[in-house]
Amino acid sequence: AYYNGKDISAKGRKLAEDIFRIMVEDVQIKVREVLSESLKNCKSIPRDIVLKLINDKDSVAVPFIKYYDNLTDEDLISIIEAQNLNKQKAVALRKSLSANVSQYIVDKCPEEVVGVLISNEGADIQEPAFDTIISKYSGSEDIKKHLVYRSDLPTSVLEKIVNSLSEDLQRHLITKHNLPND
Repeated sequence: AYYNGKDISAKGRKLAEDIFRIMVEDVQIKVREVLSESLKNCKSIPRDIVLKLINDKDSVAVPFIKYYDNLTDEDLISIIEAQNLNKQKAVALRKSLSANVSQYIVDKCPEEVVGVLISNEGADIQEPAFDTIISKYSGSEDIKKHLVYRSDLPTSVLEKIVNSLSEDLQRHLITKHNLPND
């Protein structure tokens, strides 16, 4: 809280960052988990510390990846490219996700991560990404369920999937979007 506050001096900030650098190297995972949890809501921390945290074990990295606001699209894409399922899900769960990162997840990640992305209402998913999802996962009931329950599904996507849904999902979709029942 002191580090993230307005009253910290330049000397205090440097001292805190030096302590963080020691802590990210700690052998004890619990120390790194507590540090990650403590820093995930900070406005800005030095890049070397950010990289250490996102490249650490899942228990350290996942909460940080999910909540730290200052990760760039490039950071998020590099996390996705590392092909660690839990870290990919953490990216897909971020409260705000750009259309570029959403498309990258759709293109590169397994179905499980794509399902998490679709369920994330804070993810900006554009129509081309939805088109890719529909063609790539046309046989997946799980993906269809995620699509049906998403609130901002474009009408063109609704039209493409409605006939391939189970009766229950069709009913939900028709009711939710006030579609004609024919």
